[in-house]
Amino acid sequence: MHHDTSNIPLDQGPLYLRSFISFPYQSTEQDVPVTAFIAGGPFSTKWDSNGTQFALYANGNPTPIYTDSTPSFDFPKGLQSTTTLVLEADNGQTKLYTYLTIIISNAVLTPDSITVSGSMINSNQLTVQQTLYTKANLAISGTLNLENNTSFKNIAVSLSSGPGIHLKHVNAGAVRATESSTINHLTVSDSITVNKASVAMTGGMHLIQQGQSFGETEITAKTDGFAIIFVDPTQSGGAQAASGCITYNNQQYTVNGIHLRQYVNYGIPKFGYCYVPIRGNSKWKCSGNISGGSGQTPVISIYWIPLGGGTDSYEISAAARELTSLPIQSSTSDSQILSEQWYTDFYQTLAKAMDKDPVRAIALAQQSASL
Repeated sequence: MHHDTSNIPLDQGPLYLRSFISFPYQSTEQDVPVTAFIAGGPFSTKWDSNGTQFALYANGNPTPIYTDSTPSFDFPKGLQSTTTLVLEADNGQTKLYTYLTIIISNAVLTPDSITVSGSMINSNQLTVQQTLYTKANLAISGTLNLENNTSFKNIAVSLSSGPGIHLKHVNAGAVRATESSTINHLTVSDSITVNKASVAMTGGMHLIQQGQSFGETEITAKTDGFAIIFVDPTQSGGAQAASGCITYNNQQYTVNGIHLRQYVNYGIPKFGYCYVPIRGNSKWKCSGNISGGSGQTPVISIYWIPLGGGTDSYEISAAARELTSLPIQSSTSDSQILSEQWYTDFYQTLAKAMDKDPVRAIALAQQSASL
């Protein structure tokens, strides 16, 4: 009787598996092992064995990433994170196993949660599938792309130059700013729908022209707003008159001002003012003229007030652009109170039309004008 002591062919010998190493992708120096690579960086592996079939597994996945009889395998697209490779060698009778850990120096992580006590610097891209939450501040140095997010709380973006916040397909009715949110640069690439919102009534008061007489100046309104004429005769001489004119949409609006002096110590200043609503992306003109006898004439002032708090809201000549916001004086004299009555009337009328608090509207107007 014959008894088999082994099913292994006599010319093959016992199964062995050794020298499982990794090295730079298809490198000629394949005897120098390298185990650290960057995410997505290609590399190659090889091993020594007399097995007839090999299987390569990664991270406990029951499906092998490689099955063949060749004792080598390339990773042309590399790996995204540190991975342990398990190699199986099979000669049809028995199996051997070994493993190799590939270290990815800049791994692409997808953790369920992450806690960072210091700074986290992302050189490429950070993708959050659900919620990005910060207990303190979210600082954006470049562009914040808000694709389908609809809830924002205390977002502050202050960029002196470069891109700002870009919104793609956002319905503003679903955007909830539960506390104060300030966005200095906002670009809406498609459309924005506002169901219920409250914005500043106006921006700062801009002085366009001022003097006793000046030629016609053309202004381009970049936003909706108001052109205002104010003629102040407080310091003028008797019988000296001045008129300011605004021309818009083929219509002229003229305001006169004069100081009637009947006695030496008694005068009646006749102020003149009006405000003309101007549509955005349109042009309007202003001019000033004097008439009457000699002496000091009334001062004509032309102002521009944008709706909604715009900062880049108009364009005029370089010389006129050097004039800045109206300086509100702190004088409480009778003449000063009379001269300020025109913008008090203006803001009270505007506040009533927009269902705002007139007292707060005037206070904010004075604050904006003094900046």
